[in-house]
Parts: sequence; C-alpha cells; structure tokens
Amino acid sequence: MQEAHFRAMIDSAQESTWQEKWETAAMAQEQLMMPENKGINQQKISKFVQKINARSKKLMQQDQDYWSQRQEFEKEQTLFATTTMW
Repeated sequence: MQEAHFRAMIDSAQESTWQEKWETAAMAQEQLMMPENKGINQQKISKFVQKINARSKKLMQQDQDYWSQRQEFEKEQTLFATTTMW
C-alpha cells in the first residue's frame, strides 16, 4: 500500500502542471511550518489526498491484474510443457 501511494505521488508529480506542483509544494511547506494545521486550506489537501488515494488504488489493481495474468500464463506454460504429444 505504501509503495502504491509513493508511486501515485510520483505519477501525480509527473503529470501535474508547474502551477499544481507549486501549490502542492506550498501545502507541504505549510504543513511543516504549522503542524497544528492552522491556516491550511483543508479542502485542497483533501482533494490532493483523494487524488493520490484514487491513483494508488488504480496502481494496486493494475499490479494485481498483471500478477494474475502472469500466474495464468505460467500455469498454461507448465501445462503445455507437461502435455505429452504423440
């Protein structure tokens, strides 16, 4: 789950415009400077977190699909390799 969140954050950074990157950096700095969350726009943070969570869920589903397909492929390969042909 943590890896998916990290990958989602990287994807978000790569896909974001320079303005979105500045806004994200500003939100992060505000959180570091004011740990008790005074003056931070919670709606923007919530929207950002929702975006990251949605992307991480999508990445986890893609990973799960990949591994399922790979497992099925390997199962088929094993079955084919053990089938006797006359």
